[in-house]
Amino acid sequence: MRFNPPPNWPPAPPGWVPDAGWQPDPAWGPPPPGWQLWVPDDRPGDLAAAVDYPSGPFYPSGPFPPPQAPRSRTPLWLGLGALVVAVIVAAGALIAVTSRDSAPSSASAKPDITALNTDLLIDKSRFPTIGDDDVFTDWHEDDPDSFGPPEDLTVEPADCADLPDAPRSATDSVGAKVSAFSLDHRLAYAVQLSIGDEQVPLARLVDACRTFTIADAGDEKLSATVQPEAIDGLPRWAVAYTIGFGGPDSDGGSGMAMQILSGYYRGLLVQAIGADDVDDPTDLDSFRSTTSEPLLTLFTAQIDELEAAP
Repeated sequence: MRFNPPPNWPPAPPGWVPDAGWQPDPAWGPPPPGWQLWVPDDRPGDLAAAVDYPSGPFYPSGPFPPPQAPRSRTPLWLGLGALVVAVIVAAGALIAVTSRDSAPSSASAKPDITALNTDLLIDKSRFPTIGDDDVFTDWHEDDPDSFGPPEDLTVEPADCADLPDAPRSATDSVGAKVSAFSLDHRLAYAVQLSIGDEQVPLARLVDACRTFTIADAGDEKLSATVQPEAIDGLPRWAVAYTIGFGGPDSDGGSGMAMQILSGYYRGLLVQAIGADDVDDPTDLDSFRSTTSEPLLTLFTAQIDELEAAP
């Protein structure tokens, strides 16, 4: 028999067996109803073929079990089996790229915000309702060394590593998420604010990062394809995109989809993020139709919260 962690727990390294007195971190939540923690060695886990979800605003990351210490990896790095990989996404519209990147960093008449705390975040009541057992968490990461991809990963093109999350130049970030788990879906919505010495030219990176790969030291790879989105009601200074990802030769197999709305407001990089399992990471029409409206509502609520701040 082998240990089969549920989808809302960190993935277990191959061959890892819990000690007799080991207990899971309560923050992970209970396994989905009916989940078998032990399965025969020759039986794949129920979700073994699926790509694992991003950490941080979505799911735990790091060693299994992770140390009981503040999280210090960037929020959107994810695992593909034993491979810890980065979700790298491109943002922006296909038109007016130069004007978007040269626009003011904030559409607000108020001064830039120069210090972050979780009081700047919207509360759970502003998030989509995704289930009776959903879990709400927030975080604050202020260690500059924690931003960017882990050292054992290679991102191609390299500049894409600045797009999905608080970029490499970030010095501080705060965020909040709501998540819910079942046997066949791991759904989450999150908002994140980050600040740093430089601003990422989101729209200019879209062409370089429309497709990308992430590889570990063993040359295991993840492939991803980005689709820019046009969402009615999204401010001109913001960008929207979806990303579907799976194995290096994605051919309609199971994977994960993300949709992100992103832009700078009052000097902060503001992101609203949605993610879920999908049957086919190359066909995201259904996922997109489900997440676009709640993400726009989430993004708008977070902007309103920042506008109301001193």
